[in-house]
Amino acid sequence: ARLYAAGAHRVAGIQPTITRADGTRSEITEDASVDDAFREWLALQEITDVTARVRAAAAQATDDKQRATLISSARAQVESDCVQRTGLRCEVIELYSGGMYHLYQYKRYRDVRLVFTPEESIASFGGDPDNFEFPRYDLDVAFVRLYENGLPAHTPEYLRWTHSGIREGELVFVSGHPNNTNRLLVTAQLEFLRDVQHPFLLERHSRLLQSLQAFASRSAEHERSARRSMLALENSIKSYRGEISGLRDPRLMNAKGTAEARLQAAVRADPKLQKQYGDLWSAISASVVRQRELYLPYTFAEGLFGFSGRMAQTARTLVRVAAESRKPSGERLPEYADSRLPILEQRLFASVPIPRALEEVLLCESLKLMQEKLGAEAEIVRAALHGESPELVAHRVISGTRLDDAAFRKRLYEGGAEMIASSTDPLITLLRDTDGAARKIRTRWEEEVARPMTQGSARLARLRFAVEGAASYPDASGTLRLAFGTVKGYVEDGQGIERKGTHIAPFTRLGGIFSRSSQHGSAEPFRLPQSWIGARERLKLDTPFNFVSTADISGGNSGSPAVDRRGEIVGVIFDMNVQSLPTDFQYDDRMSRSLSVDARGILECLRTVYHAKALASELWEGARHSE
Repeated sequence: ARLYAAGAHRVAGIQPTITRADGTRSEITEDASVDDAFREWLALQEITDVTARVRAAAAQATDDKQRATLISSARAQVESDCVQRTGLRCEVIELYSGGMYHLYQYKRYRDVRLVFTPEESIASFGGDPDNFEFPRYDLDVAFVRLYENGLPAHTPEYLRWTHSGIREGELVFVSGHPNNTNRLLVTAQLEFLRDVQHPFLLERHSRLLQSLQAFASRSAEHERSARRSMLALENSIKSYRGEISGLRDPRLMNAKGTAEARLQAAVRADPKLQKQYGDLWSAISASVVRQRELYLPYTFAEGLFGFSGRMAQTARTLVRVAAESRKPSGERLPEYADSRLPILEQRLFASVPIPRALEEVLLCESLKLMQEKLGAEAEIVRAALHGESPELVAHRVISGTRLDDAAFRKRLYEGGAEMIASSTDPLITLLRDTDGAARKIRTRWEEEVARPMTQGSARLARLRFAVEGAASYPDASGTLRLAFGTVKGYVEDGQGIERKGTHIAPFTRLGGIFSRSSQHGSAEPFRLPQSWIGARERLKLDTPFNFVSTADISGGNSGSPAVDRRGEIVGVIFDMNVQSLPTDFQYDDRMSRSLSVDARGILECLRTVYHAKALASELWEGARHSE
């Protein structure tokens, strides 16, 4: 049975937010736990092009609204047919903004057992100060084993562990599931991100972090319960700052403008292209105007930024699934189609601890921000507060709800629309009372922003195909993506970088972590766990620990294997440097680097620090091993 590597912070459940092409952004997973990460493990089995089937359904449409409905229904039907035929998890993925549709089939492993994970203090050594930085000294890696029928799963195809390691200048490949990139956006869309979305998200996350820091200062228990959320927010804040710096960099925006001008020139030079795409940029710009107007109402109401917290999100799910389940699968909101229900149920019924005090802080701060940004007379604000203060509403609903009880959640789910309609649980009532306003703004968003923007992006993708052929590739979408690069250091330059002109070597060594800790007086977040202090004299301090490469990755690649040209694992991806953050919009390998834990450093730590010699031998020898 083969082991699976993952970033230790992913095992702990810290997940970044995701920005989509239409500007919507998913909520942070609040206080996610180890149980969240281990309910299910997916292994991709097959990818099938179903573009023709989806387009055939859409061809029957008489207008844009009907076309969108038919596409959604066709995707749901393809997924449903696949599930019935294979028993696998099936998902239709949109590529090139609707230019292509691929069916992804995944095998589910639901018995996932943790084999190894280090202390959090060493997995995230350096904390926020070192996040997105290099040199780095993190053992951000964990191993799990998949089981079937109570026995280790038989997986004959696997990547072998390197015996020789990787050297500077050598080729490296990365296989992973990056969340998203926005490289195909036009200038007007990038300006929206720069001027509206990212500044708002930076403000929102900063305010929420301040509230959580104040909450954490009250007691050790509060600090423990808020730690995950604070780390996630710190990560997002630093990420947004890096992305904003890229969007404000004239070099990036000028390069985007130049590429866009070339494409526009190609359209003007070809009468056929001019007839098909002459209005393309004005159409996209018009949808961006509506996006600017509707972004905050949509984000607070439908995106749940006005209702932060795990239990509020659960209440929304219960309210929505009860209403949507009464419809045929193809007519529901996509997230409640039959093919999506198994994983929804798994998350909904999982028994995980939910700290009420933290939930109250999260809900209160989000309600306050929503009231401030939208105004007291906004429909969603009036439906949520009914003239009461955010503090009073948050305290009343969180203290009175029972949604932290998994058995109660299951009863509500199985009771369906009738039980949800009659429920007096205050949090269910809150999300039920606000659902009408949320659905209303969702409808406006889909009709005035998402749909025209998706159509414009699809036309743009087709135009790029016509002009550039296969030279361009689709934006990342959380699905399988292969990247490549070389192990290579870099010279820092640019505004705001303290070490301007400094050459950064591609490798760090194990001994460097002790120097780094001493430089900061062994204070948090540079304090080493006792296991490391006790092992210092036995460790081979010159062993490569972390390394950088030019492999093009993005958020979601954590835990991805870094593989050499022999097909052997030489490292595990765990981060990118701060200079990589603007590559969400345009890749540049001058300073952009992916960060990996070196396979040699992993083995040395397993053997010497953690005395996990059997695990190290399994990796090194590729031998079968059972627990």
